[in-house]
Amino acid sequence: MFKFLRRIFRKMGKPEGNMGKILVGGMNAGHAKLTQWAFSHIHPGAGDKVLDIGCGGGAVVARFLDLCPSGEVTGIDISDSSLTMTERFNKKEIEKGRCHVLKADVVNLPFEGESFDYISAFETIYFWPDLTEAFREVRRVLRPGGVFVICNEFNGLDKKDEKWKEVIDDLSIYTQYDIVNHLSEAGFTRVKCYKHEEFGWIMILCGY
Repeated sequence: MFKFLRRIFRKMGKPEGNMGKILVGGMNAGHAKLTQWAFSHIHPGAGDKVLDIGCGGGAVVARFLDLCPSGEVTGIDISDSSLTMTERFNKKEIEKGRCHVLKADVVNLPFEGESFDYISAFETIYFWPDLTEAFREVRRVLRPGGVFVICNEFNGLDKKDEKWKEVIDDLSIYTQYDIVNHLSEAGFTRVKCYKHEEFGWIMILCGY
């Protein structure tokens, strides 16, 4: 079983090749309940400019496009498979010029300072090599009064989560308190935390 899971999920941080296509193809459905729960706490403005880091299958980008009918949403990822899927999933809005998809890394975001009203990171900070530095880069491109959304399935307190480190390459699991400390070091001053009572998912909304 371990070898089977590792064969499927080991490249979750950067899906590549045929297996990457399968992984990305399952992300939207696999994360649907998590995404629905998170968006019950997210209230962007109709004209907001949004950045989704680690856009995966493109469902989060699509949800923000629905919530911001006069705004713009940009999705970035380091995986070509993810970018292709996000482009397919949001083709109509890309053609309208409201959606942009590009290859980029969180540690070197290709945007000017204070560019976005909302920035989201769903199921992706596990793979960021230096959390504090990455959060500093996010803060740089977030507008004052804007919101940075972090949503994780793993909460760092469940012993079962640790087993996934043996399955998925370069996976780091953080507790809510770890994340808040890194956010504070990066200059975020407004932090609100949520935890799903049944599944233990965590979400953090923060700003400065």
